[in-house]
Order: sequence, then C-alpha cells, then structure tokens
Amino acid sequence: MNNRSLTASLRWAIVFWVGISITIYFIAHKPLALLVLDQLGSTLWSVFVTALLCANAFSLGRLTLRKIHPVFSSAPESILIAGGIGLGELGIVGFGLAYVGIAQLYALLAIQIILLIGLTWLGETNECLYQIRAFVTKSVDLSLSAPKWMKVAAGTALTLTFLRTFLPPFEAFDALLYHLRAPELWIRDAGIQAYDVPHYWFPGLVEGVYFWALGLNAEIASQQIHFLWGVLSILLVWQWAYKLWGVDTAWWAITILASMPSLLLLSSWAYTDMALSFYGLALLFCLQEGYSKQDPRLWVIGAIAAGMSMGVKYTSVVMLISAVVTIAYWKRRNITEAMRAIAQFSLVSLITGAIWYLRNWVWMGNPFYPFVFGGKYWDSFRAAAFSGAGTGSGWDIMALLSLPITITLGSQDINQFDGNIGPLFLACLPLALIVFYRAAQASASQRAALECIGLYGLFGLSFWILGYVSTKSLWQARLLLPALIPFAIPSAVGLATLDKFDAKSLRVSFIVTMLIAAMLAVNLFDMTLGTIARNPLGILTGIVSKDNYFERYQPGYFHALKLIEQTPTDASIYSLFEPRSYGAQRKIQPDPILDNFSHDLYLYKSPGGILAAWLKQGYTHVLVYTAGSELAIGNNPDEVQLEKTLQLMRIVAESPHGDYVLYQIPEGE
Repeated sequence: MNNRSLTASLRWAIVFWVGISITIYFIAHKPLALLVLDQLGSTLWSVFVTALLCANAFSLGRLTLRKIHPVFSSAPESILIAGGIGLGELGIVGFGLAYVGIAQLYALLAIQIILLIGLTWLGETNECLYQIRAFVTKSVDLSLSAPKWMKVAAGTALTLTFLRTFLPPFEAFDALLYHLRAPELWIRDAGIQAYDVPHYWFPGLVEGVYFWALGLNAEIASQQIHFLWGVLSILLVWQWAYKLWGVDTAWWAITILASMPSLLLLSSWAYTDMALSFYGLALLFCLQEGYSKQDPRLWVIGAIAAGMSMGVKYTSVVMLISAVVTIAYWKRRNITEAMRAIAQFSLVSLITGAIWYLRNWVWMGNPFYPFVFGGKYWDSFRAAAFSGAGTGSGWDIMALLSLPITITLGSQDINQFDGNIGPLFLACLPLALIVFYRAAQASASQRAALECIGLYGLFGLSFWILGYVSTKSLWQARLLLPALIPFAIPSAVGLATLDKFDAKSLRVSFIVTMLIAAMLAVNLFDMTLGTIARNPLGILTGIVSKDNYFERYQPGYFHALKLIEQTPTDASIYSLFEPRSYGAQRKIQPDPILDNFSHDLYLYKSPGGILAAWLKQGYTHVLVYTAGSELAIGNNPDEVQLEKTLQLMRIVAESPHGDYVLYQIPEGE
C-alpha cells in the first residue's frame, strides 16, 4: 500500500472513529434536544398555523374593506378592523367546510395556502404587512413621551399573556365544554349532527375559526387567535382614544385595560369574550366615524361588525339594539332618513349573522335554540334547569346600588377569574361620569364617541343586571367585558385631565398616578409568578409534557379521560354531572347543565326505566363525577334514586381519588 492510499484510509478511519465515539456517547447520554424534538416541532407547527391564519385573515378583511370603502381601507385603524373582520370570514368559511365534511388536515392546509397565494397575487398580503409596520412605527413614535412605567406595564402584560397561550387549554372550562369541543366533533363526524348539548348551538363564528386550528393539528393556535382578538381590541381602544383625545388619554386607556387580570387571562384561552368585545368596539368606532364624517359606508362596515357579533353570542342583541337607538338619536330630526339608515344597518347585520340562526332552525327547529321556542331535546323541565330562575338577587335595592363594588370585589362571581376586573373602573367611575356630564363642551367627534359609548354601556349594563336579578348563573363579570372595554376611554379621559384638581397643598394627579402604578405593579407581579408556576416555556419546548401539565392542574378531568380510554373503541358513554368532553376519544354524551339524571328520572320515572332507556339509546357505559353529583343533587330526593340506579350497574374502574367512577350498563336491563 502506497503512502497516498494509507493517508486516505487514515482519513476515513478518523472520521469513522470520531463518528462512532459521538454516537455511542449519545446512545448512553441521550441529549435533551432529541427527547423534546417532537414537542418543539409541534410548537413550531402551531406557530406556523397561527401565522398562516392571521395572514389570510388580515388580507381577507382588508379586501372586504377595500371593496366597501377604498379610502378607509388605507386609514391607520383600518388594519385593526380588517384583522377582526377577516377572522370572522374565516369562521364562516370554516363552518361551511365542516358542514360539507371537509375536515382533513391536508385539505384544510391546501385551502389556506391557495388562499394565501391568491391574496398575495392580489397585493393584499403585502399591503397588510405595510400597514401593520406603519401602524406600529407611528404608535411607537407617538409613545416616546409616554411615562416609562406605562410602557413597561403594557409590555409585561402583553408578553405574559402571549406566553400563556402556549399552555394546554385544560384549565379553560368553557373551552372543554364547547368552544373547542364543538369543532372537535365537527372534525370527528365530518359534518354537523343534532348534538344534545345546548351550548353547541350557540352562535359559532369563533368556533368556526377554531375549526381551522384543530383541523390543522394546532390546538394552541386557537388560543393565539383569541389572543389576537384581544390585542386588536386593545389597539382599537388606543387608536380611538388617540385620534379624539390625544396620546396621553390613549396611554391611560391602555393602562386601565392592562390592570384587568380577567381580561388578560381570558385573552390567553380559547374563549369568545375578546371576539365579542372586538366586534362591539369596531361597531362603535364605525358608528362614530360614519356620523362625524357623514359617511354611510362606515356604517355598513359597522353593521358587518354587528352581524359578526351576532355570530359570537346571543347577548350580542344588546349591540344591535344600542346601535339602532344611537342611529335613531342622531337622526331624530329626520324620521325618514333615520328609518332608512336603521333599515340598511339592520339588514346588513342580519344577513351577516344569519347563518348561525339558519343552522339552528334546520337542525334544532329553533333559530335561537334553546331559548324562546325550545326545540329538539328540549322541554319545560330542561328549560327550568337551564335558566336557574329565581336564584338571582331579585330586586334588592341595596344589592343593586352596591353592584359597582360587588363587581370589583368579584365576591359573587361563579368563577374567580370572571370577577377580577381590577379596581380602576370603580376608582375612575366618578371621573368618567364627569366626562359624560361635560360632553356638551367637547368637540363634535368627541361628543359622538361619548354618546355611542354611553348608550352601548347603558344597554349592556342593564341587560347584565337583568340576568343578575333573575339567575345566579349569569353572575359573571366577564359578561360585562364588551361594555367595560369601551368604557376605558371616558375613564382615561378623566385620568388624563386629573391635573385640573391639583392644588399647591395637594397634587391629586401625582398621588393617584402613584397609587395606580403601585396597584399595577402588584397585579403584574402576581401574574408573573402565576406564569412562572405554569411554566409555558417548559410546555412549548417539551421539557414539561402535555400530560404532566394536564394531570397537575386538572387531575380529576385528566383521570376521567383515562377512564374513558379503558372502554372499547365502539363504546357509547353517558356522563352524569360532568359537562366537559373535549379530548374524549369515545362517543360520549356530556351533562352540560348537570340535569341528565334528574331529567331522565322525570322522563322514565324509575331506576329500571332509566337503564332501559339508556340501553335503548345505545349507551354501554356511564361516567359519574361524584363531586358533581353532590353539587347537583346532594340532599335532594333524586339522590336516593341515583344510588339505586348506580347499584344496578357494574363498576368498571375508578379514578385514583374516587372522584370519577366508570360503570358498565348490564345488557338486558
């Protein structure tokens, strides 16, 4: 062998030896990067899906605005409204695809990519990117003089909320009940079925957007989409306040919103509150701008926003009513013109929101299912159980007068996170009322903004109070968010003019500012600690597994799903006292209003009759949440009948702490 051959052999030997050495080392000492590679890939995929959906939403929305109002589509605030309108359009398309059974990952991905290519070819995507950059640049430039503590607080709140969107959705109760479960079923069933869950038939615009996220195997994208609606709402408040009152008021408005722990938490969950709040804000902004500029095309855009709010929640009827009353008030000197404007606005709104009501009419026999007309699976027993009539405060004058304090304390809210709106709305209430009182001294545009915000808030609050009076189930301060978020503007106007109360002996503005800064620091520190405890960075990198997180923070429901997985794949499970079913890999009938057993006892009279009915309906197993049974029928005559019914079945398995029990229904009962 010559020297050249020997040298070549040595080269290969060195490469081989080094490669073998490194390989056997990593076989024994597995690198963490390889262990978390799957989760890192899943996180990157979810972020890609979020970016893809957002890009198409902004471009679709801008295309819509450009067709309606080419001039407005170039205004700074138009990109915010375009994003929300585009998300709504994706929701409608998503539901349409679910209806026809197109729910496969590659089909949905192909549709989104084709949509992106088409919108880019039309120039909409590039124009959206340009407008977003211009909006951010202008906002940063305008904020150079803003107090540093406000910018730090807003940045901290935004960052922590975004990080929380990477957490699995297992703590978001309503997401597990229906916001994510409904689109999960649309995908599983490759179509829409007449599900016996009233919540699945609430307007489904947001669920239509979540359909895209789940269909593309990007669960957390649904939370990031809801976060986007929240960001758009906050930025629209900023832009509106800046446009009419200046940058100081705009920053005070941002500060008020950043002080609301419930708003920040809900923004990170796959809920609907931020979507509803955004469409309400967009409606108000377009109403005021259209009135101030005498431009009816802006009212058409506002009507589309109102129609999309009708696709989020039934309570959006308040938005439509307040808009009609506002238009009537502004046009009161010309009845004919008022009627024409109201008719046009209502028609556009109803056409935009009609799909959800037509869906309910076709499948459930009632466009407002289950309210007003009842419908499939509904009777007087269920209506009474769902309404919880008579459990509210009643017309207790002292309770009603103390509502501002009650709402702030959150002492009567069903859920703790619902009631934590922060103290600034209560603290600023006198200042905001002064601003409304002095509205006659403001400019025409400012006065119009205060009028529509005031009427909107009045109707929203009145509707909420009626719920508070009649039923405990509506004691949720988060249902006030659509009215509270715009109310941040008059509150901010009051704070920005607080120096008018200063005197040499007492600088009111300085003391109030320091108190607010201290309060915000405490709240954000609490939020920081909570975020660190949840460890979203561990989740998104895969250091903490999804199952470990689930078991730690929702151990009961985690073990319930594990029990369900023990059943045969063709099992049909009837749930008692457990409303949630998201993630269940079997056919399951949840207990959405905790009345499954009581209603069955009402219908079938005896334990034997109940079991016979369950078998006839095809159920093979029953999942019982024992803690839920104590809450729903504890110390109730139905409790004895429940025990007798359970004794007729065989226990298959129990969760580690006994809070869930899985029974098998004996054949032939």
